[in-house]
Amino acid sequence: MKHNYALYYPTIEFQNYDWLYSASLIWDRIYRIVPESYTPHDPYNIRELVESGEIGIYLSPDRYAKLIADEFNDKLSSGDWFASALSGMSDDYRRIHKGKVDVTLHDMIIAAGGKSIDKEWFFVPTDFESQYMTYLANKMAEMNQLHLISDSSAAWACSTFYDYDGQINDYPRDEDFQYQLATIMVREFLPIHYTKIPPHELLEFREKRKLERQNFVNSFNSYANNIAKCTDPKIVQDMIHDMSTDIDRAINEYKGTIRDLKYDALTGVFSITVPVATEVINKITNVNNQSISLLSGAGVGIGVVTSIRNYLKAKKNLDKNNAYSYLLQMRKNWDGPYYKEGYPYYLSRVIEEFIND
Repeated sequence: MKHNYALYYPTIEFQNYDWLYSASLIWDRIYRIVPESYTPHDPYNIRELVESGEIGIYLSPDRYAKLIADEFNDKLSSGDWFASALSGMSDDYRRIHKGKVDVTLHDMIIAAGGKSIDKEWFFVPTDFESQYMTYLANKMAEMNQLHLISDSSAAWACSTFYDYDGQINDYPRDEDFQYQLATIMVREFLPIHYTKIPPHELLEFREKRKLERQNFVNSFNSYANNIAKCTDPKIVQDMIHDMSTDIDRAINEYKGTIRDLKYDALTGVFSITVPVATEVINKITNVNNQSISLLSGAGVGIGVVTSIRNYLKAKKNLDKNNAYSYLLQMRKNWDGPYYKEGYPYYLSRVIEEFIND
C-alpha cells in the first residue's frame, strides 16, 4: 500500500490556494517538482505551510530527466498514443525550466516552436509544456509510490491517458469493453473558505488529527481497490453493503475532526479513479448517462468516466496497485449546476476534449 504521500503537478507554483489548503487536510506530505536552481515564488501564507517540511516539498527532477525524456520522445514517435492533442502544438506559450528536461528533448522543443530565452528557461508551446510535465509527474509518482494530485482537470485528463498508455476511449461504449474507468468519490467533508484558516491553525490540526486523516484516506483507497479487483456483481454489492458501515464511520469521524477548525459548512470532493469490470459497473450505475450512484450513506458515490480498450492494460494497472488519485474542489451538489450533467459526465468530457482537441 502506498504511503499517504502525494505529488502535485503540473506546475511548480501552486495555482489555487483554496485547493492546496484542501489537499493539506488530506495528505501527510505533498511534494512538487522543483529544479535544483529554482526557488518557487510562494506568497507568505504558503511559505509558512512549506516551512513545516510537509507541504510543497521540493523534489528534484534531475535524476529522472534522461530516462523520462527518452521515454516521452519514443512514445510520441511510436504511434501508440492516438490522442490528437499530442500531434500538434498551439501558439500559446509558457516557460519550462531546463532542469526538468534532458538534452535529448532539445531538438523536439525547437521543432515544436520553442526557444531558449535564457540559461534557465525554454519558451515552449503551452500544450507541450503541460503534456511533458504531466508525463514527468506520472513517472516520478510511479517510481516512488506517490499519489498524484492536481488542481487542473486538463492535467488530470492527460495524466489518466498516460497512466493507461493511451488505452482509454473518449466516450463510454457500454458492453463493447470489458472494463470501464469509474470514479469513486466522497463529498462535503472539507470546510468552506479554507484560506481563512491561519496557516498555524492548519498545521496544528494536521498534527493533532493525523491518525483520523490517515484512516479516512486508507479506508477510502481500500474500498476503491476492492471494488476494482472484483468481477462478480453480486460479490461487489455484498462488499458495498458490508463495507459501507466502516466507510461511513471513517468519513463521519473525519468530518467531526474538521469541526475543530470551527467551520460548520462543508463542501469539496475527493475521488479516486479505477478500472471496474463492465458487468459490475452496469449493476451499480447506468453506463450511458454517467450519473452518480450512491454507495454509502455518508456521501460516497460512483460514476463511469470512460472505457478502457485494452483489458490487459487495466489488469496491469491493478497489479501494480497504481490507483490514480485526484482531488478537485467543487460546489455542494456534485450533480448540480456546476457540472450540469454531473461530475462523472464532466470528467468524461475532459477526457474526450483531450483526445479529440
